[in-house]
Amino acid sequence: MRGDDAAGVFVARAMPRRGKKLLGIEGGSAPENFTGPIIRARPTHVVIVDAAWMGQEPGEIRVIEAASVDGASFSTHTLPASVLIDYLRRSIGCEAVTVGIEPLQTEYAAPMTPAVARAVKLLASMLKRIGKGF
Repeated sequence: MRGDDAAGVFVARAMPRRGKKLLGIEGGSAPENFTGPIIRARPTHVVIVDAAWMGQEPGEIRVIEAASVDGASFSTHTLPASVLIDYLRRSIGCEAVTVGIEPLQTEYAAPMTPAVARAVKLLASMLKRIGKGF
């Protein structure tokens, strides 16, 4: 509902809904509410994807290091990504990273911009290829 802020949702929707090696879960504005399904799946790797104001060009994709996750501005979430990552790591011993996609706009009822839509498609494709290796 907020244009480019839906980047993570669209990446999750491009992932398989069920699977042993790759699973997409839409966390919405409160991804901490979905820790139960993640913990039950016991993944070895978790990738959290979100629109993040990082000072890059719109559509830029960056891995945001755990130490600097709180330095990026994630627009609509109630819990810092670093807290969620730490909880998942401690609970199931997984590797976890946050991937940010630089938005251009996040106004209410705005469409996703072409640059972010291209980044979503590229990142989803990359994650599917990587997932085949596990």
